[in-house]
Amino acid sequence: RNMFVYTAALTVLRESRRWEEAGDVFRAMRDEPGVRPDAITAGLTLAAFDGARRWREANALAKRLVDVYKIEVDEHLSHQVITIAGRAEDMSHARAQFDRMRSSPGLVLTTYSYNCLLGGYARNGDWDGASDVAKELKLAHMNADSYTFTHLVSAAERAGRYDAADEVWSEMLSSPNPRVRRPSTVMCGAYVHCLGCQGRWMEAREIVREMRDRWNTPRNAAVYNALLGALVRADEVETALECFEEMQTEDGVLPTEISFMLLVRACQECGMVNKARELSGVRDSLAETGALENDFSKYDSHTSREQEVGRLAAGLPPEVR
Repeated sequence: RNMFVYTAALTVLRESRRWEEAGDVFRAMRDEPGVRPDAITAGLTLAAFDGARRWREANALAKRLVDVYKIEVDEHLSHQVITIAGRAEDMSHARAQFDRMRSSPGLVLTTYSYNCLLGGYARNGDWDGASDVAKELKLAHMNADSYTFTHLVSAAERAGRYDAADEVWSEMLSSPNPRVRRPSTVMCGAYVHCLGCQGRWMEAREIVREMRDRWNTPRNAAVYNALLGALVRADEVETALECFEEMQTEDGVLPTEISFMLLVRACQECGMVNKARELSGVRDSLAETGALENDFSKYDSHTSREQEVGRLAAGLPPEVR
């Protein structure tokens, strides 16, 4: 078996997210005569782990790539390692890999490199860490892009630094780059959460409206759920029900488990029993046809559904795995 065979096998395993088999194949390369693991096969292996959301296992493997597998890490693999370490909540490793990349004469840091590191801080709700990286980006005379601002708003959101989120949002809108001034779907959803936390539901609704009318930014279920959470928190249940209809009629977005849990609970608490029963019936019909997305599966397995709905209803960001 040669490198072509191993590369082909790992490509198939990456596409099918069979992370355990990918790990076995990658480890077997060390014992194969005439074969040596390289940055390409390492990247394919980590991608299989990443696709299966096995970030801690991927991070453990990434730490051994240089010392154990003697791999010469290139820019692409460096970015993979930084990203996976952030998803595995190992920011010390992500930072070490970033610093190693910066000190390597053969590797070039770009805005994307900084964004990979920022993504980890955002995921872990570390505003201070994210803010420091943003300062380093400016000192390196590089320009922030839309992903940079998205990560910064997400970090501020998860850290509860709503004042910082306001500042990042304003800086993004004042950027001289028109492509940067068009916020992403993720950034809008995160900022809507921030506004909801502060009871600023009218501003949150305006952001969702401008996504269509001003920026032509796609609106998805996550954005609408963030808005629904903001409205429910403000006891604007009637308005929440209007937005629930809009998401389906204007954008063709199907409500998810979180959509129904938010609204059913809100209707029950404000005495709209018949409406709560009607929503439950619609939810069950979608579930029977397989059209209901269980977006709770994206969140921390240690967080119950009721806890998650409580967080969203309070305008708080979800606990992401």
